[in-house]
Parts: sequence; structure tokens; C-alpha cells
Amino acid sequence: MKDRKKILNDLIDKFGLEKAANMTGLSKLDLIRRSDCYIDTKMANDIIPDLIREKIFPKKYKNCEITFDRMSGVVEWICVWDKETTYTYATPFWDVELGIPVDTTAYMDGLGREFTDNQFTNIKWDEGFDNLALYDRWIRRFYLPQVYNVIKLHLEGYRNFTP
Repeated sequence: MKDRKKILNDLIDKFGLEKAANMTGLSKLDLIRRSDCYIDTKMANDIIPDLIREKIFPKKYKNCEITFDRMSGVVEWICVWDKETTYTYATPFWDVELGIPVDTTAYMDGLGREFTDNQFTNIKWDEGFDNLALYDRWIRRFYLPQVYNVIKLHLEGYRNFTP
């Protein structure tokens, strides 16, 4: 008899994560945990709402609040820098993109003026993750600090171009 991990992996391979989760009655994250399956970049993007719901994906990083908009499927960062604020979308593997598109869409300066010239950077990453623990580690050790550093660069760009 096949072992359970193999059976669950076969279900995921044949039907996809969501359908396999429905068939087994497990949540997507429970299915991933029990199967110890490889998480490709599409799957990594698809499970972001589940990671946020289970508090695996942080809601705060340094001076930034991180939220997930279920309607649009994007991760939003609102960062307050003393009297300035930046508004950024940074969704890992958005639209099956490889990497993290970091799109700072607005900046509010210390005088309350808002500037909406986009600043965009794509952080390259084209690998999946061997399991959920490695994806979690990647979020904390790569995604969060890299996105934060890019947003800081975007902030400097706004500062340098505002009147």
C-alpha cells in the first residue's frame, strides 16, 4: 500500500491543490503539511490568504502594516516613516510572475501632499520551496527584508522628485 504522503502528493499532482483539498476535506495548508509536497510559485501565491489567516504571514514588519485584499488578491504594505507614508503592493509571485513585483503606488509627504507616480521594482526569485517550513522561512528571511529595502529605495525616489 502506498504511504499517505505519496497518495496525497498524487492527488495534488492530478487534481491541483484546491480540488485535492476539497476531495480530502483538509484545508490547503493541512494538505500541504500532511503531504510535505513541493510548493511551486503558483501554489505559493495561491496559499497567501491561508498563510495570513493562520498568522504564518506577518501582519507587521518594522514600521509597516501588511494586509491582504481578498478582492484583488494583493498584499499591501502601508509604511509610516516619521511624517511620511508609502503605499505599496508586494504580492509574492503575483499573476504567476517569478519573483515579487514591488509597486509603490503613492507617497504622502510630511505636509500632507500625496504623490501618485508609481515606483516599481521586481525582486527576482524563480524557485519553489521543498515544503511549507522552507516557504515560511523564505517569507521571514527573504521576502520581508527585501520588500522593506525596496520600499525604502522607493521612498528615497519620492523624496528626490517631490517639489
